Amino acid sequence: QVGSTSASKGVTLTNTGTLPLHVSSISLSNLNPADFGIASNTCGPLPFTEAPGATCSVGVAFKPTADGARSAALVFQDDSPGSVQTVPLSGNGTPAPQGAASLTPTSLSFAPQQVGTTSATQSVTLTNTGAGALAVGSITPSGDFLLSGNLCTGKTLTPNQSCVATVAFKPAASGARTGSLSFADSAPNSPQTVALSGNGVVVQLTAPSTPTLAAGSDSGTKGDSITNVNTPTFTGTSTSGTSVNILADGVKVGGGPVTGGAYSIATSVLADGSHAIIAQAVDAAGNVSPSSAALSVTIDTVAPVVTAPVSNLNAGSALKLNAANFANSTIPVTVTWSATDGSGSIASYQLQQKKDTLNNLVTTTGTFTDVSPAPTGTSVTLDLQMGQVLALRPIVLNSYTFQVRACDVAGNCSAFAGAPKFQMLPVDDSLTSPLLNGAGSVGYSGNWSTGAVSGAYNGSVHFTTATGATAKLNNVTFNVTADVAWVSTRGPDRGIATVTVDGVTQTVDLYAPTAQPAQVVFATHGLRGGAQHQVQVTSTGTRNTASIGTRVDLDSFVAIR
Repeated sequence: QVGSTSASKGVTLTNTGTLPLHVSSISLSNLNPADFGIASNTCGPLPFTEAPGATCSVGVAFKPTADGARSAALVFQDDSPGSVQTVPLSGNGTPAPQGAASLTPTSLSFAPQQVGTTSATQSVTLTNTGAGALAVGSITPSGDFLLSGNLCTGKTLTPNQSCVATVAFKPAASGARTGSLSFADSAPNSPQTVALSGNGVVVQLTAPSTPTLAAGSDSGTKGDSITNVNTPTFTGTSTSGTSVNILADGVKVGGGPVTGGAYSIATSVLADGSHAIIAQAVDAAGNVSPSSAALSVTIDTVAPVVTAPVSNLNAGSALKLNAANFANSTIPVTVTWSATDGSGSIASYQLQQKKDTLNNLVTTTGTFTDVSPAPTGTSVTLDLQMGQVLALRPIVLNSYTFQVRACDVAGNCSAFAGAPKFQMLPVDDSLTSPLLNGAGSVGYSGNWSTGAVSGAYNGSVHFTTATGATAKLNNVTFNVTADVAWVSTRGPDRGIATVTVDGVTQTVDLYAPTAQPAQVVFATHGLRGGAQHQVQVTSTGTRNTASIGTRVDLDSFVAIR
């Protein structure tokens, strides 16, 4: 290695003659004699005489002054025939490891500084990242910058060793000022520089004017200052060249420059809840404006909680008949749910419906579509197609699935809450024996007759005036929590009946001043799924004083199952 000394190697001089050998000098010559040196010598002192058969040795070491091939010769001058003996010397110099300079950081930016005053210092670290030593020379600043501390000049840094220099900013004029800090050292890329920048300012004696303030983030319902963005953006106007700080509840949560008289600043994360937001403008001299008027902003990142919708038949409603195809007749069903929102209020609901149809034993599966118009409350009444189960006609059964979600005023929306699929089952008065397993029939006891009634489901009804005559819903399996409705005719000659569901009896008066066919005169809710239930209509043979008869009609039973 260049600059280092090798171990020595020996050269032996032997007198092979019969007379004494007189040696006058031992020296180095040829191309690079300075790269070799005599490290030891037993042949001397010079001049010296070596007896016949005697030996002596000279040790030679290699200390290259440059890299690459190096050569010389070890020369003995004596009185032997030929007089001079020469030993060629050679070696190869390898480069010595060098230091490498690394600066951290490579640029420094100073805050605006009053002209003619000196800023606080900032530091630059010089690290030797090479394998050899790094000798540090001068460190020189330029421009409006001062070297305020120097622990580097004159040091030799070993590998991975560091030193620190500090620099300050003293602007001589206002406006942008630039300069550099230059490090001279023994690294091949010397000098290294750090870019320096800052702004010189002249102190303003008056504070900037009050900035305006508006909420730039307002998700959900617009204009209510309630948002689910917890790093909201605020906008406004202020004096150009100033900066604006945003404070929430008195604590700075954001800041930024005013460009072209306007600013837009996103805050750090704000906790859920209400916050008082103000804006303050700050000029380059540090003067602070009066605060803007406080803006109340509520952060709400929690979605509402919504329950699965429940579907119910309603007493007091009426079927809407489709005489051309009674399978398309509809019955009102009220879909109800509830929703809560911890920190805000509900803004909207999205109710979706899916309809699957079994038509002559072929199932068509629907997809979820929005119920329109969107509900504004937590219930909506929909006209759902009943379908039809009659002998000698296609059997049509419709199944419905509802799901709902709620969105609050901040724009948070819950996941959809879905209800189990239910089937709409119409059991016509004419079905005295079931056509499908579990799909219902009517069992009659007592004196019942049949007759056409305009506007009745499927055009006819069973009716009776006999006391104690009963009509019982049979053979219905309820798969989900269920409803059952009795569809009958109201009119001026209709009497009073009772309805008994699982042993609980309720009285129903069928009187009305005018004939009203296809009326839902009774509905019960919440029948347990996975079971059959006892539903029976009984004619009492009585009437109210306004009625002129005691007739009781059975148009159909309708079940949600």
